[in-house]
Amino acid sequence: MKTLLAILLLPLCVAALVLVAVIDVVWLGGRKLREVWRCDCARCRWIYLIPVLLATSAFGQGYNPTNATTLFTSKPLHIFSAGQTVVVSNGLGGAITLYTASNTVVATGTGTVSANGVAPGWYYAQSSSDKLAVTVLPSGYGTPSWWGDNGWWIRFPGTPVTQTWWKVWDAAWEYNCTNWTFTDAISTNMAALLIIHDGSPCNTTNDATAWLAAYKQYASNMLVRVRANGVPIYGVIPVNEPGPSKFTVADWIPVLKGCIDATKQILTDINLNVPIVAPDWWSYNGYGSTRTLEASNGFVNVTKNGYHDYEMAFYPPDVTTPGHLSIPERVTTNKVGSLPLWVDEIGIGGTDSLGYPMTGTDPALTNDWRIGYRRAMKTALLYRAAGVERLHTHELAGGSYAFTSDTVHHGLEPNGRGLQARTAAWFATLNRMKHWTTITTNFTGNTWTVTGYDTNLNQTISATWRTEGSGTGALPSGATDVWGNTMGGLLADEVAFFRNPVGGGSGALVVTNYITTNYVVYVTNTVTRCYSVDRYGRKKLITCP
Repeated sequence: MKTLLAILLLPLCVAALVLVAVIDVVWLGGRKLREVWRCDCARCRWIYLIPVLLATSAFGQGYNPTNATTLFTSKPLHIFSAGQTVVVSNGLGGAITLYTASNTVVATGTGTVSANGVAPGWYYAQSSSDKLAVTVLPSGYGTPSWWGDNGWWIRFPGTPVTQTWWKVWDAAWEYNCTNWTFTDAISTNMAALLIIHDGSPCNTTNDATAWLAAYKQYASNMLVRVRANGVPIYGVIPVNEPGPSKFTVADWIPVLKGCIDATKQILTDINLNVPIVAPDWWSYNGYGSTRTLEASNGFVNVTKNGYHDYEMAFYPPDVTTPGHLSIPERVTTNKVGSLPLWVDEIGIGGTDSLGYPMTGTDPALTNDWRIGYRRAMKTALLYRAAGVERLHTHELAGGSYAFTSDTVHHGLEPNGRGLQARTAAWFATLNRMKHWTTITTNFTGNTWTVTGYDTNLNQTISATWRTEGSGTGALPSGATDVWGNTMGGLLADEVAFFRNPVGGGSGALVVTNYITTNYVVYVTNTVTRCYSVDRYGRKKLITCP
């Protein structure tokens, strides 16, 4: 509303100023203007200042999340690919400045700012009253098959960020009851991880036998219906974040086991062989309930053990502190026998990367956004290195929590202003790891090193950093940031990527500005070869630029 008022008042204010000046010059020879300029006449000063004050009141609102957006681009969520010209426009026609995440000026303009050759990374554009997050993804960007989200692809199908599987809430019992509107809307070729029960079900009986009978009937109807609609079912979660509050019966552990066993029988009856993911334990509620269910033989029909992790909102993922375990330790603690672990909800908190005021009292909201930016990278690296099969972010495109603990912001900047910086860092890390296999971890002297074999590059790649708050160390030679840009200085708690020697010694493989310039330089002994890289990661020998 305020922005609209500004747009309407601007021509009136300008016209008023011009009219006053014309009258003064024509009739008074500009005397009043000179008096205002010399501050000789307070009353005359107001003649000129009133239109100025009106304009200032309209445009001087500053950056406010409730204001209508004035900055915009032509890209969904303002995500560009390397090599594209970054163009940001100002609907008010004023000045715009494009900055790096470290506040270095990239380009300036009036009405429109245009920048060529912008290196991959997270940026922000700023005008007098608005900010906009801009993400530039590396050339050949892609995501790995082990990542999914609740609904990214639904809301933002036009971005380079794609997913191969998703966690479907719309099939949950609480949403449907006897109304199949939500379930029938699930029509996609994307593999779906289905939640059968979440929250209080439509059946409110306190009798365990009756409750389980109602569950079995709904689960059978839902699975048959989704399958008939042609949706590939990737797995089934009988209960999301189980606990006493999720059930209307007191003996909730036997009821939960009954849900798992009933789901197994239904899948057998309809000849559907997919994983049963249970019980989706939440990092906040401890591990006791997992062991209670395990002791009750509740994991007999479970094929994947689910886990939700929101601890990065409060604690570093790479440090063991009183009452908190690092990610590798949490994976070990939460394993049930040899069951593979699926982390199907991840949230990372912190302040808003554009400076929006945060809502709520969650202590995680006090974490500087740069902390979340770095934790996002480490989370993906450490979970995959610990052997976790699937990583699933929680509602990056909307909903609650996601990559903040603020129920408004999620993994996006509000009002369509782009990606949170930590979301951009997460996507960049996925791209780095999309071809990694045989991942190992080393932790020595407060320095983590995660190494994976990149099948596309036929080369081992390492990611290294210092634990959060532990100071600095030596930066590896040829290190780049998560975006592929050359790093300098010392190694700190931001992840640095580097290629490992081929055969050791002078046979080392050195990469120069791989992503930034879209070509690779191989230096082996005295031989130098350059290769172009297309959007699919395919290399072609070229003359070195």
